[in-house]
Amino acid sequence: MQPRDSRIILWVGAKHSGKTTAVSHLVENIIHKEFTVAGILSVSVYQGSELRGYDVVDITTRRKEFLARIGQTGLVKFGKFGFSKKGLMFGNKVLMLERTLKADLVVVDEFGPMELHGSGWRESVDFLIEKAKGMVMLVSREEIVTDVVKLYESTGCEIVNAGMEQSQDRVSILPMKSYAKWLKNPDNGARLRETLFGSRPCRVREMLNKRVEKREIDRISE
Repeated sequence: MQPRDSRIILWVGAKHSGKTTAVSHLVENIIHKEFTVAGILSVSVYQGSELRGYDVVDITTRRKEFLARIGQTGLVKFGKFGFSKKGLMFGNKVLMLERTLKADLVVVDEFGPMELHGSGWRESVDFLIEKAKGMVMLVSREEIVTDVVKLYESTGCEIVNAGMEQSQDRVSILPMKSYAKWLKNPDNGARLRETLFGSRPCRVREMLNKRVEKREIDRISE
């Protein structure tokens, strides 16, 4: 049974199964619902039909940096890949930005063996789990999911199968669940009304009603 108030979503699939493509579609879906998404994607780089490595992409700006290549020398070596220090610095900087901390959903693609060994995006992910406003999604391979769950056992992980059709809808409602829970806190509600009074006081409720009916908000925030 998954923890009820998990802060981490594990977007899980087999190696080279299209996890990044699926999470890219998910990001667009959540943005369409007027929630904010930030973080990084690791985009495959091919030479013909052969995988040569990965580039890291800032979800917000779409800026891309060289991240890793197979068999390339002069880079940080991990497994068969050589990682660019500049690419690692770029990705970690994106994950530590204020706009990332304030996003409704932060995506980290990929959280893999490198992170389990304490490098790559690991330090940034640990910081995000502690400080981020919204939920943190880690894109991971199915063969390491047990290790990731164990690593963040105290925080709680909700595992989502990237290959299942209903996974997109399931994850799309999680920022809503997190926000509805936040809104139910009397102090947060009072601050929000004070901020919106005299300008657009009904805006938040209108936004929520576009997604689900009021009874659904009450249900997911219980």
